[in-house]
Amino acid sequence: MNQQPAPVDVFYVHPTSYLGSGWNGPTTDAKLNQDTDWLSTNIQATAFNGCCAVYAPRYRQASGQSFYAPSADGDQAINLAYGDVRRAFAEFNQRRGPGRPFVLAGHSQGAMMAERLLHEEISGGPWRASSSWRSCPGPDDRRWARGGRARHPGVR
Repeated sequence: MNQQPAPVDVFYVHPTSYLGSGWNGPTTDAKLNQDTDWLSTNIQATAFNGCCAVYAPRYRQASGQSFYAPSADGDQAINLAYGDVRRAFAEFNQRRGPGRPFVLAGHSQGAMMAERLLHEEISGGPWRASSSWRSCPGPDDRRWARGGRARHPGVR
């Protein structure tokens, strides 16, 4: 679908599709990329195709154990994934015109990354005025609740 004339952009962050044994999924893994495209992005992000130009970057997603078995290594994996998403968001904003409206959307791990973007990069930042809608459905983050951390800890 030709998305060029769309009046609104979408920055969509896909959910976890990496099931490997490492801490982060490589963006160069063809099978992982195909699974991410077909099982996540093409099913979820295409909901915006009729109204928006969708930008759905690849990132070195953290493994599930990063979220469900808290550790310093898991925190590093989450931060690595977030760094990729943050850089992709900066590139997304360079490509679109200033003041052009956008939607921030994500699911599962993608929702966690999008929520962190919302708190660290958008709220109070230069992109706040053009942010039209934020949709970040995802799991209740029990790891942070168990650890007594705030809902949006900005893991570092």
